[in-house]
Amino acid sequence: APRPPGAVIIAGKYMKENLQGKNLAVVPVKTEIAGGEGEQLSETVGLMLHVRPLPEVPEPPQQPEIFSAWNTNVGLMAGLMAQVLKSGDVVTVGGMGAPAISSALKATIIAQGYMAESLGNSNELAVVPSMNEFQENGEQRMRMLL
Repeated sequence: APRPPGAVIIAGKYMKENLQGKNLAVVPVKTEIAGGEGEQLSETVGLMLHVRPLPEVPEPPQQPEIFSAWNTNVGLMAGLMAQVLKSGDVVTVGGMGAPAISSALKATIIAQGYMAESLGNSNELAVVPSMNEFQENGEQRMRMLL
């Protein structure tokens, strides 16, 4: 089964006619998870993904500006994302595998906090997932771009 950002890519392809020049985007939001009655959970948080149509964004570059991995420091990545977004509207993050994409989504939430003042109350950071095929060491590979 596709993971959530992959499901958005698939849904976006099916909805292309209905979106009328828009992309499906994901807004990651940190959410607290409460235990059921009588359960004890120690400050558990989850990642909620809000999906919505956004105005069409330019095609992502073949080479992302930022690479994400399973062990990426999400705070540093968020700072880099915020720095790139100060001079433009788009930053492209690439990653291979669920842990790398999870890191990129977490960094997006943190970057939203870093940029809260410049974004104001009416704007939020969103990602538009897509797949990117590339060659590495003579081998075809796939990565997700956000």
